[in-house]
Order: sequence, then C-alpha cells, then structure tokens
Amino acid sequence: MAYERMSDDEVAKVAIGLVNGAIFTSDMVPVQSDIQHVFMFLALMGEEHFAALKEDGIAMVYEELSKAGSMSVNGMPCFLSMHVTNEEDRTRIYTAARAIKAAQDAALAALRSGS
Repeated sequence: MAYERMSDDEVAKVAIGLVNGAIFTSDMVPVQSDIQHVFMFLALMGEEHFAALKEDGIAMVYEELSKAGSMSVNGMPCFLSMHVTNEEDRTRIYTAARAIKAAQDAALAALRSGS
C-alpha cells in the first residue's frame, strides 16, 4: 500500500481543521504508547498492514473530532477511523496551519484596533 501525497486542498482542509480545533492528531497524544488506544484501528490492524505504514514513512495519524466515539482514554477521544500522512505532508500541514493562524490573528487585531 503506497502512500499518496496529499493535494494542496487536502492539506488546507486539515490545516484549517487544526486551527479551528476540529482535527485531532497523534501529535496531540502526550504518551506515544497511548496512540493505539486513541486511534484504535492501529491496535486492530494486522502486522503486515502496520509494517506497510512504517514502510511508507507515516509520521502522523489524524481524524476529525466529529468522528470520535463515545469513549475516551485519559481524556482523549477515541477513533475507529483515521487518516495518515508522511513527514513531508505533516510539515506542509503545520506550515499552512501556522500561516492560517497568523492571518486570523492579524485580522482580529485589525478589527480590535478599528483598522
């Protein structure tokens, strides 16, 4: 299973979701061993699928918070679905999220100053 690079639109959607608090990522899980409890699909997948993720260089797992189940682990949501990114796309997502946040902050500052 080969990883397909995310389109610019997909990167933008995830970045906007991160800024707006609508996306939860494996980077938000403070204890690495808890990732498989948050993204339960990782615990349920077979060894060959897990090895394929590693081989594809998967660097981050994420999902929309609206898709979280009713359970939680240590105050974190639990998901039965997930999306994955490699390091390159992860970097693109966080770069876009920082730019979006900066633009939002600048717009709010301009509103508050009456500009």
